[in-house]
Amino acid sequence: MKLNEDLLKILSKTYTKSTLISSSYKGKDISFKTDAEGNAILLFIGKHIDDGSI
Repeated sequence: MKLNEDLLKILSKTYTKSTLISSSYKGKDISFKTDAEGNAILLFIGKHIDDGSI
């Protein structure tokens, strides 16, 4: 799946190290994990359910 330029801008930022970030993008829920340097390494796109997963 090819990612949109706007989404790539969000993912290219540096975030808190080794954490899970939850946000929204164009009406979808997104969550991504970061590595030890704060870079996004794993992305989930969809709708959050009650237990917090997508």
